[in-house]
Amino acid sequence: MSLAASPAQSRRGAAAWSPLSWLIALCLILSLAPGCRPDDDDGDEGDDGDAEEESVDPIPKRPGTLVLDGCSLDSGQQATLRSAEARQVVSEVVLVCLSLTSRGGVSLRQAQTESGLKGVIGELRGLGYAVHLGITAVDEDDDELSADELSRWLRQGLWRQGTVRALATYATESDGLQVMLPELEDQARADLTSWISALSARVRPQRRKER
Repeated sequence: MSLAASPAQSRRGAAAWSPLSWLIALCLILSLAPGCRPDDDDGDEGDDGDAEEESVDPIPKRPGTLVLDGCSLDSGQQATLRSAEARQVVSEVVLVCLSLTSRGGVSLRQAQTESGLKGVIGELRGLGYAVHLGITAVDEDDDELSADELSRWLRQGLWRQGTVRALATYATESDGLQVMLPELEDQARADLTSWISALSARVRPQRRKER
């Protein structure tokens, strides 16, 4: 289990995958496929027009992480992740799905249900991917909270305790949690560190017991 605890990393800086990003990723994946690689043309034209068939090495498996901004997969994302080419270059998928709430709890983004999230995790694991859940903080319109508001939440000890308890459940249902909060005020750093330490202390023993 890995619990990424990088206070400086915001959801905007975590390579959230927009439709354009998916198109770029698909082009990259296809460019690595044997049938899509450019031919090595050395400019020689003395082969009487007969092109020799070149042997193509298999794509080496490259461990990579794909960050998806939400709780579910659309049809294009599903098709890409099911492809053999994607599974050669991606080993882990992060769903930025968990949002902290003002009452010290956690909600699922995009009106996702608990059973729906379990289904997505199961589908991705069935394809061979490790699945981590990203933790952010958004409002009802799915916009990131302001630095001021989130910093106020973090100052409250009871709020930190409540969110840690709520997040522990999701840690057991996935392969790990990734902290991907919006930007915070500088003075919130101590509160953020305290919260991450408490979350790590709660989650890591659970993962060891599961093993």
